[in-house]
Amino acid sequence: MIRLTPDATKKGELDAALWPGPMPVCNLDLVLLKHYDDFMRLIQPKATIPHAVVGLVVRKGFSLPCAWRDHLGLTQTEVAGRMGITQAALSQLEASGRKLRKQTVITLAVALNLQPDQLS
Repeated sequence: MIRLTPDATKKGELDAALWPGPMPVCNLDLVLLKHYDDFMRLIQPKATIPHAVVGLVVRKGFSLPCAWRDHLGLTQTEVAGRMGITQAALSQLEASGRKLRKQTVITLAVALNLQPDQLS
């Protein structure tokens, strides 16, 4: 969200303290920035789950993290090392069947080079 100070709205300038990137130089920049989030949603691919991963979950009863790991050809030891946990901890995580904490999903997604949405 772009926040303008009361003085900035009169001058057409952004408050530099509230804007993290390069300062827009004209009104067109402001229009483009206003719609940036909508634009990014259009061009970013949707998080999908391959049929092979779904098949492992449905046919073999794998948890989604386990199915992804198997599909990517990784061992528990490799993934656990990337996550900074033990192989035993990853094994429990894969076997638990309960909903994972948000931070755990993010860490696992980074370790598997996935988007977090692909693990839920």
